[in-house]
Amino acid sequence: ELDPEGSRLHRWINMHQERAVAKQSQKVIILEMLGRIGADIERTNRWVIISRLHHLGVRIERNAKVVEITDEGARISRNGGTEFFRGDSVILAVGMKPSRKLAQDLEGKIAELFIIGDSDKPGKIAHAIESGFRTVQAL
Repeated sequence: ELDPEGSRLHRWINMHQERAVAKQSQKVIILEMLGRIGADIERTNRWVIISRLHHLGVRIERNAKVVEITDEGARISRNGGTEFFRGDSVILAVGMKPSRKLAQDLEGKIAELFIIGDSDKPGKIAHAIESGFRTVQAL
């Protein structure tokens, strides 16, 4: 089961993938689990991306939790019921979870170990850069 944080459409590249599909004259529907699409996209970029999607005729369904993907489309759960959206292709834009395997493998084998960036908490590139900078600054 996907959690709300992990299901956000928060990767700008995924927005471009939907845009590219829409340009190929295919009908595109974005099934967003949250009530607001692209909620974590910077405000100055978000309105441009959303307006481009609308201009391309992309349909946006909010509060739509995908519960099944079949050869014919995707089934969602919303407001206590289910709905089915037919489609030839499904593009998944889901969140990330940190991977700490390398840190666990190195634990006790090196003098100091710092977990930074997406290994600490998935986020935007600015967060990863800042956490790296602050860690080096503290050394």
